[in-house]
Amino acid sequence: MPELVATPSAQINLLTPSKIDIVDDGRGIAAALAKQLAARGYDAEVVDEIGDAPQVIDLRGLAPVESIDDALAVQRGAFQSARKLGPKAQTLVVVFDTAGSFGLGSEDAVATGPRAWIGGLAGLAKTANLEWDDATLKAVDIATDGVEIEVVARRIADELCAGGAEIEVAFDTDGRRWTVQTKSAEPLEEIGDSAIGAKDVIVASGGARGVTARCLIKLAQDCAPAIVLLGRTPLKEEPTFAAAATSDTELKRALIEEARSRGEAPNPKEIGEKAAAIAKQREIRATVDAIDAAGASVRYVAADVRDRQALQSALNEIRSDWGAPTGIVHAAGVLADKKIVDKSDDQFDFVFDTKVDGLRALLEVTADDPIEHLCIFSSVAARTGNVGQVDYSMANETLNKVARAEAASRGICATSLNWGPWDGGMVDDSLRAHFEAQGVSLIDLDGGAQLFRREFTAADSGSTEIVCGDGLPEATGELRAWISFDATSHPELSGHSIDGVAVVPVAYILDHFAGLARAARPQARLKRLGELKVLNGIRLSEFDDSTSISRFLAVASAKGESTVKLELRAADGALHYSATAEFGGELPDVEPLSATGEVKESRWDRDQIYGEILFHTDAFAAIDSVEGVGGEFARAAIGETSRRIAVDAGLQLALVQAVDADGRMNLPTGVEFFVDLGMDSQIDGLEIIVEQRKSSAHKAVFDVDYRDQRGELLAAIRGLEMHYFGDPLDVATGPS
Repeated sequence: MPELVATPSAQINLLTPSKIDIVDDGRGIAAALAKQLAARGYDAEVVDEIGDAPQVIDLRGLAPVESIDDALAVQRGAFQSARKLGPKAQTLVVVFDTAGSFGLGSEDAVATGPRAWIGGLAGLAKTANLEWDDATLKAVDIATDGVEIEVVARRIADELCAGGAEIEVAFDTDGRRWTVQTKSAEPLEEIGDSAIGAKDVIVASGGARGVTARCLIKLAQDCAPAIVLLGRTPLKEEPTFAAAATSDTELKRALIEEARSRGEAPNPKEIGEKAAAIAKQREIRATVDAIDAAGASVRYVAADVRDRQALQSALNEIRSDWGAPTGIVHAAGVLADKKIVDKSDDQFDFVFDTKVDGLRALLEVTADDPIEHLCIFSSVAARTGNVGQVDYSMANETLNKVARAEAASRGICATSLNWGPWDGGMVDDSLRAHFEAQGVSLIDLDGGAQLFRREFTAADSGSTEIVCGDGLPEATGELRAWISFDATSHPELSGHSIDGVAVVPVAYILDHFAGLARAARPQARLKRLGELKVLNGIRLSEFDDSTSISRFLAVASAKGESTVKLELRAADGALHYSATAEFGGELPDVEPLSATGEVKESRWDRDQIYGEILFHTDAFAAIDSVEGVGGEFARAAIGETSRRIAVDAGLQLALVQAVDADGRMNLPTGVEFFVDLGMDSQIDGLEIIVEQRKSSAHKAVFDVDYRDQRGELLAAIRGLEMHYFGDPLDVATGPS
């Protein structure tokens, strides 16, 4: 089941120097956000409709929502903007306010009323993430009630410029950052007692056929409530000539013979449609008969679930005959798969409205009835997105949030079951083979029916939103994020230049990888990063060009329960860095370096080190004083700086130590492991100790400690490889 997990930001920048369109919210947040981004060097403009900008931050989900129609119009508008953006998309961020909890918070932190109907926007971002390989996608649910506009804008800007790789991020009113993680539940055991019985009247949409019918038959067998089946298929008398036909082939043959008997040339398409219609009617009758045989009252009503008048008329008869409805099962749904950029408004509305307006209609026509139980058949596509199903994902995600709102506001037992694929229904042999190839197990018909019976009939649902089955993309542990390195996102890198070309420091990669790993496993403790390999250092040759875009794809993928593989690749797929992240209960017990003896006095003072050996300048000239360089150990002190630059200072000291030993320039090419034991993103002074472990003609290997002013170990690098190159440096041997 999905749950909120408190997750720190990962200091990852997700924006590029390209132009940004901010879709207006009508409350002033867009203007404040544009100002925030402009102060950070970005070209951001507030718009009513997006233009040619490849980056879009859509804030219409923060607009005032006075009615459900307003909320649904916001969702349609966001879909239309995404469709327009798609072919050129670099970044799409959808921002909305459903109390900063994605509907997963406590009762006092859940959007109710019309605003709950805006929650499907997260499904747009999740589906686009699967369809757009070269774009960064994010859904931000941010609480705005009682929060100043400038504060809301700053929180959004901070997330985009120094946040994390997670697609779903929430901020509560206090600014705490939350992400969504799907937690495994216990396997289905005994069903337990039922809070639904013969006194209840259940209205079920889409329940006359397929897997929903299987669920309702189980409900009838165990609990015997009266059941009203709603479906679009009208029931007609079956033609007598088809009575003996039991298979699809036999049915089509009978229809062909009947057409020929009337002197008509059979049309294959029409024959197929007529055969399918008869098969549907047979399935409906079989469902009605099975429920009746279980001892429950049952009635089938042919009506579109969105038709309020037809529903009200039918339910008036039910109220007169059986009493008022006490429960709702909403399972009606249709598909019209096409990718976002190819999906028309009509296709979107057909799928979206069947789910969303169908539930809305059911809630409206039963508003005065004593409803105690609500069960929605949602889809795993809501939790993860699905290629070609942006409408289905958004619709079901909306239903998830509305179910939570109904539970919170009306005090009823409401459950939204996010079903994975069933071994039946719409899953034919070809789809079954596809799912098996993907490693996705199918939901057993009997097991799924039992799960429905347990959740729908419980006295207290416990959890409103439940994912049923496996095969979730997030279960693979893969997380992707496009990261930008340029003068806008990282202006300080001008101080880390070799021969006039800015170079991304290994310390930055360590920090990015740590943040990516934590985002991939927010519920686990990151023990250490290991096996870092510098395969192709990143040189930013066009760093000062404001139109230059240096984007790299960071990927975290699970390798077992406790390990995540990390990679950083260029846009063309070239691998630059790789590493592994290890997770576990306790932080590793790293033995501090035993540099207790005398340290050899350095041949060079700070000015010589930065003037004649190191290429680091400005903020990267972080070493304040050097106690010693050479021999077995080196010591240095740094002042106030960022965590990244502090880590880089340790690599700088190792570089100088290697020059002292060999005379040649050297650069890092690998790290055995890096452990962060509690180093803040901003630090106020550190002591760095470097110990040379071994050396050869080609490289030297070092261990590095980072200690606070009390001598406590804050972080450690073990097995830092520094490879030599070039001729010996011409460096003075004493203070100048």
